[in-house]
Amino acid sequence: MTERTENRFNVNNKTDSVISSNNFIPFDVVDINVVGLHNMSTYKYTFLVAGTYIIGERNSKNEANGEVQIRLERDGIMRIITRVHNTNGLLNNTIISCLVYKFIVGDVLYCYTAISTGNIKMNNTTYTTNDIYNSFWGIRLDY
Repeated sequence: MTERTENRFNVNNKTDSVISSNNFIPFDVVDINVVGLHNMSTYKYTFLVAGTYIIGERNSKNEANGEVQIRLERDGIMRIITRVHNTNGLLNNTIISCLVYKFIVGDVLYCYTAISTGNIKMNNTTYTTNDIYNSFWGIRLDY
């Protein structure tokens, strides 16, 4: 009997950097990367195995109007597949979003700050350990 390999990834950032609008979110520390490609310079994840995945993103809110988009590139076309826009007026809250989506081989996924909606923050403080609050992750659900 062979043990199955679960397709999954988890990337994060240990800084307390503020990311201005209209930018890629720099998840630049790879924690887990099984059967996929995470590009450390573009912050994009490429799916090597098709399937239904649960995808999540977490960051700290820096301004009242910061928006995070999870974007998909498929066949040269960019699509926004989810967005989180928090306007409750509170700062330094952790914002979490999750979705379930069916990906095909070659799909490229990344997080982006929306145009002119405000800044987001990676973490409330800088971390030296792996016990961090932000992350971009996914795991395949169907086998």
